[in-house]
Amino acid sequence: MRFRSDDEFLRRLAVKQILMAPLRRSDGRVMGALGVLDRADGSPITDDDARRAQVLASQVSVVLESRQNLFAADEQRKRAETLIALAFDISASVRVPDLVRVLGTRAAEMLGGASVVVALARGQNLEAVFSEPAVREAGVLRRLNAVLTEFASREGGEPVRSGTGNDIVGEFLANSLGWRDGTLARLRGGEGDLLGLLCLANRAQPLTADDRAMLQALMAHASVALENSRLFSRMAQSNSQWTEIFDSISDFIVVHDRECRVLRVNRTMAEFIGVPPAELVGIN
Repeated sequence: MRFRSDDEFLRRLAVKQILMAPLRRSDGRVMGALGVLDRADGSPITDDDARRAQVLASQVSVVLESRQNLFAADEQRKRAETLIALAFDISASVRVPDLVRVLGTRAAEMLGGASVVVALARGQNLEAVFSEPAVREAGVLRRLNAVLTEFASREGGEPVRSGTGNDIVGEFLANSLGWRDGTLARLRGGEGDLLGLLCLANRAQPLTADDRAMLQALMAHASVALENSRLFSRMAQSNSQWTEIFDSISDFIVVHDRECRVLRVNRTMAEFIGVPPAELVGIN
């Protein structure tokens, strides 16, 4: 594109002619422009100059697109590696507090959130159980729990929602927490029940389609791990209750297998013998 400009700014620079050639991707989208201001010898820009500029712009476009594709491929590789590492971290976290901490810190690292909150379902309400930086003011925490509960109660709500801090949590909380923007992602169980919410705030860039896909994959991993963690907790609690009942019986009790090897004795029996219960397990 060749043209003369009457723009005041260009007149002050004494620019008489401008030659512009678009930088296009292979799919035709424009990603920039190559521009030349006047010729060094002061002569008019010719059609040959325009053709040479187009050829140069095509070569520059190829180089730029190759670099962009290389950068995108490297970013995808890093994200895939991070997601695999996250899956291992989450799988190794059996206790709910450990799982929540790993989920919050890893999500903030992967998606660039300066602030993160993880809230878990407690009946019909949501309760923030992890936050970084920590939300210490009781009034702000109660208000946050109420806002997250209201968001989670919406039927057919979107799995991920992103917007300004005011849009996500309201003006009061946005100012109190210092949230310029916010992203909410749902944690859902295998039957579609709500397990909790992940909140990310003050991200460096708006949420892209790739970020949204990464966040949904992260939520899928975390939801399975959270359900397993809660199952293990219930099993451990049941086992603890059974042990307490077993040891509280005043009669002597010995549990053994078919070969008469001792599997367990209650506390009453062990105290009568005068040996710790663990030392009796395995004897005939």
